[in-house]
Formats: sequence, C-alpha cells, structure tokens
Amino acid sequence: MDHERQQFLKTLKLGKDTAADDNSLDIVPRALARRRHGTDLPFHGYDLWNGYEVSFLDSDGKPQVYHLQLVYDAHSDGIVESKSLKLFFNSYNNRAFPSRAAFAEEVGAHLRNALACPVALTFFERNQRPPQRDLTGLLLDDLALTQRAGGYDPDLLQTVQADGAFSLHTHLLRSHCPVTNQPDWGAVQISGRGARHPEPQSLLNYIVAMRSHQDFHEACCETLFMDLWHLLNPDELNVSCHYTRRGGWDINPIRSSRPTDTRERGLVWRQ
Repeated sequence: MDHERQQFLKTLKLGKDTAADDNSLDIVPRALARRRHGTDLPFHGYDLWNGYEVSFLDSDGKPQVYHLQLVYDAHSDGIVESKSLKLFFNSYNNRAFPSRAAFAEEVGAHLRNALACPVALTFFERNQRPPQRDLTGLLLDDLALTQRAGGYDPDLLQTVQADGAFSLHTHLLRSHCPVTNQPDWGAVQISGRGARHPEPQSLLNYIVAMRSHQDFHEACCETLFMDLWHLLNPDELNVSCHYTRRGGWDINPIRSSRPTDTRERGLVWRQ
C-alpha cells in the first residue's frame, strides 16, 4: 500500500474510538486503490448496500425499523466507509420524523452531498425482503485446492480455450479490512464470454489465496475484475462480490464490462 493511501486511511474513524452520535461521513477516494489499474478502466457498475438496522422515531416517539438498500454508481469519486455509514444511520435512531419520506429526504441529501453523486434508497418494511439470489454456473467450492499460495497472487490464474459464455461462483471469498485487519467474508459470481475462460481450479486457488489480502470490499471486487480482464481479454466480463454483514450492513460491489441500468437486488446465502 502506497504511503499516500496509508496516510489517508489514518484519518478515518475506522479503528478509532468514536462518539455514538457522530453523523459525519468518511469518503474514501476510489483513485487511491485504482492507481495500479491505470486511468482507462474497462468496467461499469455500482455498489449496493443492505442496511438491516435502520431506525428512527415517528412523531409520537415510536421506533420505526426498516431494511434499507442504498445504491450509487461505481464511477463516483469516492466510497463511503462502512463504520462511518453505520454511525451516520445510528445518529438518527432517536430522532423524530413526520414520515418515512422526510427521513429519506434528509439522509438521502446527506449521502448525495458527501458522495457528490446520485444515491438511490429503497425501503423494505416488516415481512418484506429483497428477493433471494441464487448464484449461477460452476460451484468452485466442490473442487480440490491444487495450489496454496502465501497471499494474493494473480499468477495463479490460468485459462482454458473455449467458445462462448462461462459462469462460475464461490462462497469462499475472504479478505481483510485495510485498517483494522478484521476479516470480511463473501461470495463471488463471475461470468462472461470469449475465446478464453478461467480454468476453474486455478480460479479457486487464486480466490483462496486472497484470504489475507487487505483492501476495501469495492477494491477487492475491482482487483478480481481487472486480473481476469487482463488474463482473458474477454468479449464480456461480469464480477459481483456479495459480502456478509458487519455492523448491520453488507456491501455488494458489481462490476461489468457492459453498462446496465438494471440493479440486481437479491440477497445471497448468508446475507
């Protein structure tokens, strides 16, 4: 990790004692992690967050609780750091609003101003839940691990000659927070099209080797995308990472070589 990025990470609330009512948002510039990928990034996408502990009071002081999804574009200048997002929403737990719309208007305005981009909010009420998402294609988890690496190593990836589409997934993703070194767990869906496909066992070796890799969820997804992009030179590539919740929120970065207006809102196993 370069010195400038290390110094910036020290300014975050992450890893520090903070006041429970701190509602300022820490925004991490995406450029800090993207420098090594160059400036001409070949992907589009978005970051989708699930908040399971969103609450405020109504005009009578009665708590209102929701599952909230928020989405913003992968080409925003920054990402919101998850601890600051948790504290931000927790600061509203004992504030009264005349309606959910008024609550959404205030928190949405704060998020849009902090991220300098549109932010979409979707509320799920009691007995509502986003749809279940079943990951598709070959499940890597059933394959044998054929090579063990000491850490993240894109040279573990190999290809096979093939025509047409490919689809693979795994629930064995683990990475580490770049500040606290706490583990983050998730699933990965990889699909695409082209003359070269990822060799499944090498892909499993590569993903398992990321178990000690330190980076934010969004950067990990982009690392997976870019390593496969350079390896395969595909006609199409899609990578989505579906992390389990920490602090009441889970993060789902989706990256694709093709722009799309469709938002996949489904929850995967363990979410």
